[in-house]
Amino acid sequence: MKKVNFTDIEMAYDFVNCTGYLGNSAVIHRKTGEIYYLGDDLDNDLPDDFDEDDEALLSIHDKYDLELGSNIVMDFAHEYCSDDLEEIQFIFSHKGAYAHFKRLLSKKGRLEKWYEFEQEKTETALLKWCKIN
Repeated sequence: MKKVNFTDIEMAYDFVNCTGYLGNSAVIHRKTGEIYYLGDDLDNDLPDDFDEDDEALLSIHDKYDLELGSNIVMDFAHEYCSDDLEEIQFIFSHKGAYAHFKRLLSKKGRLEKWYEFEQEKTETALLKWCKIN
């Protein structure tokens, strides 16, 4: 596989995750290193000679594929919010959990710490994914 700039992979990951589950996708062409962004609101698709099932294409994983969903929230909660663990578990048993979670963290003065924690975990997971692929 041709080397791809890690910042470009991070941007593709952000694109995949910005619209929620199954909204956007991105693939890397293994031979060229080119990243293609795919989504309902985009005009640019894969070149005509590519097939989305082509083995030369590697899909950028979303946060759930990289196990960066609510499980890192609970890791954060155990480490930085042990007094609020029950409330956070309750929040994540309902819709709109992330918005409620961020409001709680903001109220407790821990929102910036969450963003740092999430960024670190995301970067670690993406680097691991890069090594595997």
